[in-house]
Amino acid sequence: MPKNKTPTYLGKRTTVEDFTRLDTIPCPDAVHEVVLTGEELTSRCPVTSQPDFYRVELTVLPNDLLVETKGFKLYLETFRERLAYAESLAAEIAQDVGAALQPLLVTCRLVQQVRGGLQLTAVASWRPGK
Repeated sequence: MPKNKTPTYLGKRTTVEDFTRLDTIPCPDAVHEVVLTGEELTSRCPVTSQPDFYRVELTVLPNDLLVETKGFKLYLETFRERLAYAESLAAEIAQDVGAALQPLLVTCRLVQQVRGGLQLTAVASWRPGK
């Protein structure tokens, strides 16, 4: 995903259909960790097509850039109708954020709401050069 200097979505009325890329903003020198959490990530089970609901926790150890949060929320909405397993979602989110920010480390933790009596947590990381 391309890096951009002016946020595309911030301050504008936008929907998920408007989403094209993750926006970035400069990281202040004193910031060494950013954690974004949310309860609104959904996708569909690739086997049953039933909706899966997730708590997402994204931890970024930034280099020079941070993810702009309105664009990140739109990005998460792009998964709503996607057929995907939790593990592949966690890996894709970590990869996309890592590619956009080029940080020191990105960790994406997805906690799926209980299904069939089980709760699944998937954790994926992105590091430069890996």
